[in-house]
Order: sequence, then C-alpha cells, then structure tokens
Amino acid sequence: MKAESNRSETSSGKHPRQALFSEVLDCWDRWDDHGRDANARAALCLEDRYYLLINVLGRKDAWHPWVYDRCREVEKDPDGFLDIWARGHYKSTIITFAGVLQEILRNREITVGIFSHTPGVAKAFLAQIKREAEANTDLRALFPNVSYDNPGRDSPSWSLDHGIILKRSSNPKEATVEAHGLVDGQPTSKHYGLMVFDDVVVEGSVATPEQIEKTTAAWSLADNLGSRQARKWHVGTRYHFADTYSVILERGAATERIYPATDDGTLTGNPVFLSVAEWNSKKRDQLESTVACQLLANPQAGSQRMFDPNDLPMYEVRPQTLMVYLLCDPAHSLKKSSDDSAFIVVGIDTGWNKYLLDSVAHKMTLADKWRWLRDL
Repeated sequence: MKAESNRSETSSGKHPRQALFSEVLDCWDRWDDHGRDANARAALCLEDRYYLLINVLGRKDAWHPWVYDRCREVEKDPDGFLDIWARGHYKSTIITFAGVLQEILRNREITVGIFSHTPGVAKAFLAQIKREAEANTDLRALFPNVSYDNPGRDSPSWSLDHGIILKRSSNPKEATVEAHGLVDGQPTSKHYGLMVFDDVVVEGSVATPEQIEKTTAAWSLADNLGSRQARKWHVGTRYHFADTYSVILERGAATERIYPATDDGTLTGNPVFLSVAEWNSKKRDQLESTVACQLLANPQAGSQRMFDPNDLPMYEVRPQTLMVYLLCDPAHSLKKSSDDSAFIVVGIDTGWNKYLLDSVAHKMTLADKWRWLRDL
C-alpha cells in the first residue's frame, strides 16, 4: 500500500502528531520501494501493530493519526489496563482484533480467552479473527509457521463454539483462541495465558443493582480461568456510573485509560477523531445520556444528571421562620429489586432559598412508613 495516495486525507495540519505520522508513512513507502521483502515485512508486523493493521489486515479505514497514537500507546503498555474509549474509536479493532492476532504471531503457543457479557458478543470477536486467518493470503504467506493453508480442513479445532487452533508445537486443552460469555456460558477447567474482557458491561446489564452485582461476580469468578502468569486486557464502554468497570477501578484490578470523543471530555469540546459534522450529528441524533456514556466515556458527563453537588451550599444556621414541607415517595414492595421508601423535610425562606432539614430512605413496612411520617 502506498502512503502517498492517502496522505492528502491527513495533511490538513489539525493533528498534533501529523509530522511524526508522515514520517512513518514515508518509512513504509521505502519498504515498498525495496521490494517488500517478506522477512522484513513479517518482522515489522511483530513490532508495529499499526503496520499490521493497515498493510496486512487491510484496515485502511483506520488511517488516522489518532488511531496511530492509540496503537503506539497500547502496544507499549498492553497489560493491566481498562481501556474505555468512545464508541467507534477503534478500541476493539486495535486491541481485541489486531492485538490478539499480533500476540499469536509473536508466540504461537499462547492461549487466548475472549470474554464478553454473552457468548454471542464474544463469538463475534472470534469470528473476525477466524475469517482473517482463513481468507488473508498475505498473512498466511508471511507467517507459514502459524497459519494453516486450509484451516477448516487441517486444524484440530476450527469453530466458534470450541475455538480455533493455529499451528503450534504444544497440545494444551485450550484452543489458541476461544470465546465465552462471562455471565452466561463461562467455561470450567480452562486456563488462558491472555484473557481479553471486551464488552463485559452492556446496556442490559445495568438496569438494576442485582444485574450489576451479577456481572461483577461473574468477572470475579473468571479470574480462576487465567494461568499462573495470565495477562489481562479490559476493553469496554460505560453504561452506568456504578457498573462493573467502576468496581474494577476501585479494586485496582486495572488502570484506567480513558479517551472520550472530545479533547476535554465535554459536549462542547473539539472531537479528537470524528469530524465536526459527525460529532454534531451524533449530539443531535442521540440522547444526551447516550452521548455521555457511549462517546464521552463518562455516565455523568451530560447535563441531565439528577443534581449537581455544587448546587448544594452549606449553611451554619437557618432562618428563624421557614415554610416546612414534608415530601414522601413510598415504595410498594419490600422486594430486594424494589426501590426504597424516601422521606425528605425541606424548609423554604422568604427569599425562596431551600434548606434540607431531615431525610430518611430505606425499605419500610406500611407501619414503618406511618411512624416516619408521624415523627418527621
């Protein structure tokens, strides 16, 4: 692939890394001019994930300085991070797709487990890797020690249900790459050298505290599926401020690497990858809460939060004369999945300033509700 044909798309000067990016493209052109030596190209694939992604895997849609920077960052420090990037910003392409393939090319004895919330999501990632190993003749020619010419016929295992096995000298019970659900379909008696958790949290897993707890417990249980020196990658999108990803960060199980769609992580910031027109279109067509989670990588980034703590001033004293209001939001059930009953006492002075005087919120029987109403 000649870099010159694409250089006009990224030469506007708006990208801070444009100069270095152009130098890399010039380097690739020199490789092309010198006959594209197979050994040199194979060595470059092992060291340069961006070259592997663009020139061998054919992902020319990833031709962008911001994507290049993320490739460099991830390949320098791949392990122990939770990568929360804006949706559509190539996190799974760089990490779960190109990253897993590169690890296999570097070490054909590796065993990789891909875990998503459900088996179907995980198998979609595996299907992409499987198709590449089947159809990419360039990849097979550069790495004949890893790739089968006809994997469907020659490989001991070549399916989405049981995993795919590429050429290797050892015979572990795990396939080279397997895909499993975390909450539904988690395997047993498996131990992977590399565990990739991609899309562990989905929209349907954060509707209730019980769903979040179930996902978190499944993630914790999956730790037993790693080998003694297992490496772990976490990739995903935020859907809730108290989701499993927040637990992972609180426990120190991974270091956050967050990249929102704008340079300052706000709705009014400048887009880092999308064009201004694309960014404005997404802000127009999507709910603000969706943009906050999916694109700003921060569930609390929108203006539609329940309240802003900065709007709650503290007072040492309160006025002698207040109009006092007792508000109640009773729950209809004591079930674990039900909300709490809540009472709040608010005072309002002549200037319409509001004072929180008292409050209570927990699960209550009908008698408890009456007692709290009476006492407050």
